[in-house]
Amino acid sequence: MPRPQTAAAGVCRYCGFALVESLLCLGLLAFALVSLVGAQVEALRLGQTAWLDTQAQWLLNDMLERLHANPAGGDYTLRFGEAVPASGVDCEQLSCSSQQLAAYDLRQWRARVDDRRVLPGAEGQIMRAGDADWEVSLRYHWRGAGPSAAGTATRTLTARTRP
Repeated sequence: MPRPQTAAAGVCRYCGFALVESLLCLGLLAFALVSLVGAQVEALRLGQTAWLDTQAQWLLNDMLERLHANPAGGDYTLRFGEAVPASGVDCEQLSCSSQQLAAYDLRQWRARVDDRRVLPGAEGQIMRAGDADWEVSLRYHWRGAGPSAAGTATRTLTARTRP
C-alpha cells in the first residue's frame, strides 16, 4: 500500500486553503448585498414616481368628470398660477346656475391640486381647445426623478375632452 506524500520539513500542503475560499465567498456575498440594496432603492424611486403619476391622473379625471357633469357650459378657463374666481355658492347644498357650478368646480379642483400631500408642486390649467373641446393640463414636480436620481423633474400631463 502506498504511503501518503508529505511536504518537506512537516509543512502542510493545504493549510490556508479554507481561508481563501471563505474570503472569496464573503466578497461575493458583499457584492450581491450591495446590488440588492441598489435595486431596492430603484424600486422605491419607481414606486414613488408611479404613485405621483396615479395622483395626477386622478386629478385630471376629476376635472374631466366635472366638465362632463356640467354640459350647459360655464367658464372653466384657468391658466397655470391664475387665481380661482370667487363664488359664495355651495353647489352641494343649493341649486346653482351653470356658471356658478363652474366656479364651484374650479375652487374644489384647485384646492385638491394645491394640496401638497396629494401632489407636490402641482399646478393646473384648463383651456378651450377648439369650439367644444377642453384641454386639462397638470404640471407637477418630484425629487429623485430621472437616471441620476439626484435632481428635480417636472412632468406635465394633458387630457382633452368634449363635454
